[in-house]
Amino acid sequence: MQLLRFLPSFQYADSDEALPFWIDYLGFRIVHDEGPGKLHVVHRKGVSVMLETNEEYAQQLSPLIRLETDDIAALWAELKSKPEHERYVHDRWVSGPEMRPWRAQEFAVQDEGVCVVFQQWELSFDEQVT
Repeated sequence: MQLLRFLPSFQYADSDEALPFWIDYLGFRIVHDEGPGKLHVVHRKGVSVMLETNEEYAQQLSPLIRLETDDIAALWAELKSKPEHERYVHDRWVSGPEMRPWRAQEFAVQDEGVCVVFQQWELSFDEQVT
């Protein structure tokens, strides 16, 4: 038995309001849609995310996820070129990715429902010595 992928599910007061962040800004596409204000599943190159409408859960702690990339500079350039970038980029990373103490280049973007940290590791996990 294998675990194949991590599939996060995010709760929004209205999942329709999350679509501009995930579709227009982050470049995901809708692969399942249960209609306005319900469940949406979005996907981009091997990564799927569920966007659900649940106002009670949305009022609790906003989640943070980390997505690994193999070219953080290209991803930063892609997102920075979009008109919505200033709205979504996390205040800490307005100048771009930075090297973190755990040896990963990172930057973050967010909307009202989730903070997404993108990271590129300096070394693969197999190369790291603990």
